[in-house]
Amino acid sequence: MAIIDTTLAHQYWPNEDPIGQHINFGDKSPWMTIVGIVAHAKSSSLEADVKEGFYFLALAQFPNQTGEIVVRTDSTHPENMAGAMQAAIRRVDPNQPLYDLKTMEQRVDSSLVGRRFLVVLLSMFAGLALLLAALGLYGVISYSVRLRTRELGIRVALGAERGDVLRLILGQGVRLAALGLLLGLIATFVAGRALSSLLYGVSLFNPLTLVLTSILLLATVLLASYLPAHWATRVQPMVALRDE
Repeated sequence: MAIIDTTLAHQYWPNEDPIGQHINFGDKSPWMTIVGIVAHAKSSSLEADVKEGFYFLALAQFPNQTGEIVVRTDSTHPENMAGAMQAAIRRVDPNQPLYDLKTMEQRVDSSLVGRRFLVVLLSMFAGLALLLAALGLYGVISYSVRLRTRELGIRVALGAERGDVLRLILGQGVRLAALGLLLGLIATFVAGRALSSLLYGVSLFNPLTLVLTSILLLATVLLASYLPAHWATRVQPMVALRDE
């Protein structure tokens, strides 16, 4: 007897009931009758192919096979159940060896170690890229302010307020950021299919993620633009015209 998942059921019996059908799993495997169907799950790791089906066999049919025992408990501290579980198993078979005793949370953490390392590494590179972008934007706007010193001096001489000059320079940075965000969103949607397989537990087109990322980038742009914009508000008309 065997129990298969919905993936195998749809693969081999797409238009009929698999219950009662026969299946084997290799040249040396006997034919077994399907007695149940369960939902598909990733049994080996989170990276397992979602198209890969799996099956369950009764331990009594294959006593030489290794296996795992999963114990469900209502305890808020399942790690404290290890001693009781070991005692219960030894009462049944004192010679039965026990190893790799972990909570489900510990097993999930072990499965995610590689991904979490990549997340930390990519976050560091993303932070470095954001810093370099901010420095580059600061340099571009500072250079632009230097080139427009005469213009800014004339604006102030004609009655422009410091707030007007500040908004003028900050607006330049915001326009650059808006263009960058637009191109970035287009690239995100274009590359979405290729990147979707690398994500777990989050959608590539999650509105909250896109909004928070955009806010972070805009805040970085405003911060990088503020210093040269603040310097521009301190331009004295006479000094600016004399320098030119």
